[in-house]
Amino acid sequence: MKTMYKAALLAALGLASVTAAQATAYNGDLIVGLTTGTTNDVVYDLGSFSSLTAGQTWDLSAALTAAGIGSGSYSTLQWGVIGAKNTITKAVYTTDALTPRNITSQNFVNGIYGSAISTIFQFMPAAGAGNYIATSLFSDSTSWYSQTTAAGSSGNTSAFGQAYADPNNTGFTQAALYQVNANNSAPLANVYLSFNSSGVLTVDAVPEPGSTGLMAVGGGLLLLVGRNQFRRSNVN
Repeated sequence: MKTMYKAALLAALGLASVTAAQATAYNGDLIVGLTTGTTNDVVYDLGSFSSLTAGQTWDLSAALTAAGIGSGSYSTLQWGVIGAKNTITKAVYTTDALTPRNITSQNFVNGIYGSAISTIFQFMPAAGAGNYIATSLFSDSTSWYSQTTAAGSSGNTSAFGQAYADPNNTGFTQAALYQVNANNSAPLANVYLSFNSSGVLTVDAVPEPGSTGLMAVGGGLLLLVGRNQFRRSNVN
């Protein structure tokens, strides 16, 4: 009996190990999710936020086809991009129709990173840019639809959409990708992305570091010069 019990215990432990090994750990990359709300979702790893460059593209058509989503449905697809940085400087990345709210708690970012996004990411075949999943039903609690959309997140306490923001946009549109740092600072619209009728996601613009500050300084100098010229013309 002892031998049989031991064998059964080892078999159970082995099954648990296989199940655990099937879950892919989230690596902090940006992920784009696409859903019709009636069929399978697609979740695609875009790589790290720091690797984005203006003009960069990802052809998502093969992944969409694998999910049974034809090009005729592209115009009604809901899509969005999310991510989180769980390093010393913690941040959340999200597209949003509205400017997302500030984040004051680093624990909140930890939760987004380790719960909401990890739930979506866990069925990836592997972590890294170019990997995707196209078999998670939209109605499943771990799917992009359930974890991000207002309808899908109902009753799902770990959902990104319920906890923070619904990142989804509809169809062929441009969306701002915000970086929201966990220090109560205003969200930064660092990147602009667009989705087209060919199923291609494109980085439309990546502002240069410090360009916003330089523009503000430049604008201030122009106002100062204009004011001085106005004073001189009045004196003359």
